[in-house]
Amino acid sequence: MPVLMVCCCSSRVRSCSSTSKSTAVQTIAHFNAALTIPVFNFLPETQNPNNLVRVIYASLKQKDASVWNNLLDQGFFAKFSHQDLSRILLRCQSDSSAALAFFNWVRNHLGVAPNVQNFCIMIHILVWCKKFKQGMNILLDLVQQIERIDAPKGVNVFENLLLCTSSCNLEPVVFDMLLKAYLRTGKVNESFQTYRKMTKLGFVPSLNAVNLLLNCLSKMGYSAKCWWVYEEMCRIGIHPNSFTFHILLNILCKEGNVDKVHTFLDRIEEEGFCPDIVTYNMLIHQYCMIGKLKDAFHLYNIMWRRNVMPDLVTYTTLIRCLCHGGSASEANRLFNLMVSRGLKPDIVAYNTLIHGFCKEGRMKEARSLLFNMIACHVHPDRFTCQVLINGYLDTNRMITAMNLVLELTRLRIAISEETYSHLILALCKDDRPFAAKSLSENMSSSYGFIPCKMIYGEMIESLCRGNFMKEAMDLKDEMMKARDMKPDISTYKAIIKGLCALDRSTEGFLLMQEMVESGLVLDVQICRDLLNVACKMKNIGEAESMLRFFAEKMLKLANMLSKGCRKQHERDHILLADSNKFKSNSSCIGLRKVVQEMASVCPFVKASRPDDSSGKKTGEKNPDSKPEHDSSGGPKCPFGYDSQTFKLGPFSCMICQALLFDCCKCVPCAHVFCKICISKFKDCPLCGADIEKTEEDQNLQSVVDRFIEGHARIKRSQSGTDREDSEHDKTTVIYEDTSLERGSFLMQQAMRALRAGNLESAKSRLSICAKDVREQLQRMGNTPELCSQLGAVLGMLGDCCRSTGNTNAAIHYFKESADFLRQVPGDDLEIAHTLSVSLNKIGDLKYYEGDLNAARAYYSQALDVRQDAIKKHDSTGPSQVIDVAVSLAKVADIDRNLGNKDAAVAGFQEGIKILDSLALSNDEAGFQQRRLSVLEFLRTQLGKN
Repeated sequence: MPVLMVCCCSSRVRSCSSTSKSTAVQTIAHFNAALTIPVFNFLPETQNPNNLVRVIYASLKQKDASVWNNLLDQGFFAKFSHQDLSRILLRCQSDSSAALAFFNWVRNHLGVAPNVQNFCIMIHILVWCKKFKQGMNILLDLVQQIERIDAPKGVNVFENLLLCTSSCNLEPVVFDMLLKAYLRTGKVNESFQTYRKMTKLGFVPSLNAVNLLLNCLSKMGYSAKCWWVYEEMCRIGIHPNSFTFHILLNILCKEGNVDKVHTFLDRIEEEGFCPDIVTYNMLIHQYCMIGKLKDAFHLYNIMWRRNVMPDLVTYTTLIRCLCHGGSASEANRLFNLMVSRGLKPDIVAYNTLIHGFCKEGRMKEARSLLFNMIACHVHPDRFTCQVLINGYLDTNRMITAMNLVLELTRLRIAISEETYSHLILALCKDDRPFAAKSLSENMSSSYGFIPCKMIYGEMIESLCRGNFMKEAMDLKDEMMKARDMKPDISTYKAIIKGLCALDRSTEGFLLMQEMVESGLVLDVQICRDLLNVACKMKNIGEAESMLRFFAEKMLKLANMLSKGCRKQHERDHILLADSNKFKSNSSCIGLRKVVQEMASVCPFVKASRPDDSSGKKTGEKNPDSKPEHDSSGGPKCPFGYDSQTFKLGPFSCMICQALLFDCCKCVPCAHVFCKICISKFKDCPLCGADIEKTEEDQNLQSVVDRFIEGHARIKRSQSGTDREDSEHDKTTVIYEDTSLERGSFLMQQAMRALRAGNLESAKSRLSICAKDVREQLQRMGNTPELCSQLGAVLGMLGDCCRSTGNTNAAIHYFKESADFLRQVPGDDLEIAHTLSVSLNKIGDLKYYEGDLNAARAYYSQALDVRQDAIKKHDSTGPSQVIDVAVSLAKVADIDRNLGNKDAAVAGFQEGIKILDSLALSNDEAGFQQRRLSVLEFLRTQLGKN
C-alpha cells in the first residue's frame, strides 16, 4: 500500500492548490455554500429547490430511490447543477454505496453528465471506503472520457483529484490507481507525467505500478524515460525487484551494448539481486539475436556454477542459434544433453532441430528425429511437415517427400491441406504430373481433400508440357463438371499450346472459342500460335476463319476497353480533337494532303496481290481479265489498318494504340505492349495481373516491321498507258515503293504514339515516312507537293526531338523543314504559315540557349514570311493578322533584351495598332479571345519600357 510522506506534504498540497486554475478553486470553495432564494420558502417542502440537497440526502439514508423519479416528474431537478451533485456526494462520504447509486442515476436517468470535479469526489469516496474495483472503474471512465466531459481545456485529472482533497477524505492510493488507469487505456505519456508529479509532491507509488510504467515505456522505445523512472524510484526509496531489473536488462540488450549489460548486472548483484532463470534466458536470447554465441554459452556455463538450472527455453534458444549458424551437429549434441538431464523436448525444440538438419540437407537425421518425436507422443504440426517437405524438395527427392506424407497419414498424423497443396504443386513444377495426380486422388478419396483451381491448373500445365493432351483434357473436364470450377486463361493457354505443338490446330481453335465464350479475354499469343500451325499445315480456310474471329473479338475488346475505362474515354476525345485539329491546322498542310490523297492498302490481303491472279496457276493467262476493285477503292486490310475509322489490330499496343514498337511481353500473363508504354504500369492494363518482369519479343517486333514494310510494297496503278502495256503488266508484275500510300498509314501511327507520349515510336514512324518522301524526291524531283509533305514531316520530327530534350537535332529538323517549304510557291497561305511556325520554333530554341541574335534573325524571317503572305492576298483572315502581331511581339521582345529600346517600342506599338484595327465579324467571334489576349500582352510589355 502506498504511503504518504508526511514531511512537507501538506504545504506542497496547499502550494499546488493555490497555483491551480481559478475555475476549479472556485468550484471547490463553494461546495458547501447553499444558494437560497427566499421566495422558494413559500413552496411545499418537496417542491422547494432550496431543500433539494436535504431531501435527496434523506432519501439516500432511507435507501429509497423511487423518490428521485417522483421529484424528476415534478420538475424538482430543473435547476439541478454540477455543484448540487458535488454537495450531495460530499454529504454521503461515509456511505459509498448510496453515493455511487445516486451518481449513476444522475448519469443514466437525469441526463446530466458529471464534470471532472464530480468524478473526482466520487472516486475519493469509493477509494476511502476501500471500494478499489468500483473506484478504478469510475477512474477509467474519467480517463477515457476526459476529452468529452464539459471541462476547461487542458484540465488535469491529477490536479483535480488533489484539489478535491480539501473537502474529501484522502487515500493516497488513488494517485497510484490513476497511474495504472492511464496505462490500461494506453496513455503512457500521461502516466509518466503523473508519476513525475507524484514523486515531486512526495507521494510514493507502488512498486507494481512503477514496473507497469517501465514495461510500457520500454515497449514504446522510451529508454531514456525508463532510466529516469528507475533513478527516481531509487531516490524516493522504492526497492526494485527482479521484474524491474528484467525490464532494464532487456532495454540494454536491445541496444546491443554488451559492456553496459555486464556493468549493470554487476551493479545490481552488488545491491543483492541474484539473477534467476528468467534473467539468464533473456540475456542468452539477446546474445543469440545479435550473433554473440560465445557470450551466450559463457552465460550458460555461469548458470551451472551458480546452481541456476537451464530449462527448456534455455536449451531451445541455444539450439536455434547453433542451427542458424550452420552447426546442426553441435545443436544435436546439445539436444541429447538436454534429454539426458531429464528435460522433455516440446514441439518447438523438435521443430528447431529438424529445421536445422533440413537446412543443411541432412534429411536422414531429420527423418529419424521426426519418428523419435512421434514415439515421444509429440505430434508434428504444420511447420514440421512443411520443413521436411521443403527439405526433400530442395534435394530433388520428390517421391520420397510424397512417400513421407503417405506414411504420416498411415500413422494417423494430421496433415494440413496446405502441406498437400504444396507437395502437389512441387511435383507439377518438377514435371511429375501423374505422381501429383495420384497423390491428389488418394488424398481426395481418403481424407476428402479437394484440390483448388490453382492445383488443377498446375497439373494440367504439367501434363501439357509432357504432351499428355488426352489426360490434360480429361482433367479439365473433371475440373469443370465435377468441381464446377472455370479454368483460367493460363490453363487454356497451356492446353492450346500443347495442341499446337502436335499440329492439332482445329481442336485448339475450338478450345479457344470455348475460352472466349466462358468470358475470358482473347490472348494474342494464342492467336499467333494457332495461326502459325494453320499456315504450317496449309489450312488456308481455317486460317482465314481464325483471322475473322480474331479481328471480331479484338474489335469487341477494344470497344469494351473504350467504354469501361475513363482514361480510355478521355483518350478517344483527345483522338477526335487531335483529328479535327489535324484537319484544320494549316501547319500540317503537307501531312493533310498525304492523308486526303492517298489510301493505305494492306499487302497481307490475298486479293491485294496482283501476282496472285485470284488463285490461278502460274503461267495461266486470261486476256479478258481486268483489275478488280470494290466500291471502297480496293482490297481491305483484315486488321483494319486501311480504314479511316479508329481500329486496333493484333499488332497494336493497347496503351498507345499505335503499332508495337520495342515489343515487350509481360510475365506471366504474356500480353504484349510497347516497352515505353508498359514501363509506366505495375499491373497489366488488359488482365490486371501483377507484372513480375518484362521480356523483349523480337520475333513479334520483326513481324510488325515486315508488316510496315509490306504496306509500301503495293503495285501502283499505271495511268496513261496503252493496252499493250497493260497486257504486258499482266505477265510482268512491277512493284514500286509507294511511299505516299505508306505515308498516310505511318502518319496515323505516329499521331497515336505522340498522343500517348511514346516519342521514340513516333520518331521511328516519321523517320521512315521522311525517308520514303526523300526517295520520291530523288526520282520525281522537287515537286511542290513532295516538298510540302517532307517539310511537314520534318517539322513533326523536330517536335519529337524538342520534347525529348535533343535541341540540336530539333533545330536540324526545323531548318530542313524550312528549306523544303521555301521551295514551295509562296501563294499558299497554309504553306506560308507552316514555314513561319518552323522558323519561330528555331527562334524559340535559340532564345532558350541564350543566343539572342540568332533568335532575332529567325523571328524576323518568320515575321517577313507572314507579312509577305498578307501582302500577296487581298482577303486574309483574322488568324493571319494575329500571327503577324505575335511575330512583332517576339521580335520586339528580343530587341528590348538586346538594348534596342526604340525598336522594341516601335514593334509593340505596331502590333497594338494592327490588332486595334482588326474588325471581326459575327462568324469570326471565336478569334476575339485570342486577339484580346495578345493585345493585353503587347500593352503590358509596352508599359515596361
